[in-house]
Amino acid sequence: MSLPGTIDATTTPTEGSRANPQSAIRTPQSVALYNVTTTTKVGGVETFVWELARRLAAAGLAVDVIGGAVAAGSALAPAPGVRLRRAPFVRREWLRRLPLLDRQYGATKLAERLSFGATTLPGLLRARYDILHIQKPFDLPLGAAVRRLSGGRTRLVFGCHGRDFFPGDRRWTGAVDATVSCSATNAAEIADRYGLAPRVIYNGIDLDRFAPRPPTPPCAPG
Repeated sequence: MSLPGTIDATTTPTEGSRANPQSAIRTPQSVALYNVTTTTKVGGVETFVWELARRLAAAGLAVDVIGGAVAAGSALAPAPGVRLRRAPFVRREWLRRLPLLDRQYGATKLAERLSFGATTLPGLLRARYDILHIQKPFDLPLGAAVRRLSGGRTRLVFGCHGRDFFPGDRRWTGAVDATVSCSATNAAEIADRYGLAPRVIYNGIDLDRFAPRPPTPPCAPG
């Protein structure tokens, strides 16, 4: 069994990743889904992480969702078999209160992620995950650090949902073992930016919520 977007013995070395001689991985048993806003906001990427966690846990993997610790975060509860880990970070909203940073949207988002990386790195190394799945380019430095400091034990999956690029981000992509993207358009943007070849995996649909229903009876006149 292999995770979507990971590399196994039946996959060519460049599918879903750049050519990496260490991309062949064992069957994963533990996965960290890493994204600071998973526990602080509600949105597309956050919903993706929660649903992926639920599905992976149902498939028998040990899954940790790693998100930011705030006083009033997301109300979503982990699915059975999913462990939630929170860590402190410096919120972008606080940084934007500082002079000269009030309009630095990309820089403050990057600083937020780097602060989160500083508090989560020790725990990530102690946990010795098989897979670290990040969701933003802003987390490439953290992912590369875990990949290197774990001696390659933890493999890095780079999930792509947009264009949160930043100066110098290309220097970290050599640590990426597999790349997945939510659309062909985004995959092309990632390929152009980083020279990676993401595997396109479209976001799923909740068929329990989005399913045909009996038509609503028409209202009586008057």
